[in-house]
Amino acid sequence: MGGILAFQVAIDYPEVVDMLIAYEATTMMILDDANERFEHALKCYEVFKREGVARAVIKFCEVNQFVGFGDPGLYPSLPHPDNPVRFWEKEFLIANTWNPDVSISSFFAFLLS
Repeated sequence: MGGILAFQVAIDYPEVVDMLIAYEATTMMILDDANERFEHALKCYEVFKREGVARAVIKFCEVNQFVGFGDPGLYPSLPHPDNPVRFWEKEFLIANTWNPDVSISSFFAFLLS
């Protein structure tokens, strides 16, 4: 929730935010193409169940771009999961399809203003 609130503040008050680093801010479901991304996440999960982790990761990366991950001096914020199978079985869909209550985000952004 904190990462999403930080994004909202950055959008509403860009003059006060020089840099924003959000850790695991689940924002996919508030994007303009959320329906397509949701469907893609479900397809990735189906690929995982049928063909395993490696093929699911390839499918996931067909749509999701990690801009900047290869930039010099930038270290990935998320390590590879210790147990990739468990991640795909128990966490992938939650992490990629969680739908934040943006009315709460707007409320907190209002309180900060």
